[in-house]
Amino acid sequence: MNESVGLIVAKIEQLIVATQGKVEAFYPIVRKQIVMEGYMSLFSLVLFLVFLLVAILKCFKKGNWDSSGDPTTPYAVVWAIIGVICVVGSTVSFLTFNPMKILNPDYYAVKTILELGQSLIK
Repeated sequence: MNESVGLIVAKIEQLIVATQGKVEAFYPIVRKQIVMEGYMSLFSLVLFLVFLLVAILKCFKKGNWDSSGDPTTPYAVVWAIIGVICVVGSTVSFLTFNPMKILNPDYYAVKTILELGQSLIK
């Protein structure tokens, strides 16, 4: 484990030398970006779930469907389509949501800087 820590420290030092010390100014910006990515993915997940709930309530409102299962109004079909879109959107949002970007942005900031710096080090 100490070897891997040593390699990471060496890469960070190489990155600082390659960028002439500008990483220190870059780090807070990357950290803020990581936190905003976490909040935006959380916001999109909540937004899709709210739209899904509204679509379900509007779609299955009393009077929109008859006893045979056929829609009685065109709005029922529209809300059903919106519901399907919201299911897909909320699934994608859930799969991309990473709460650790909000809880531990330092890790992801360092990871991003190291990924960006790999091209400078080589």
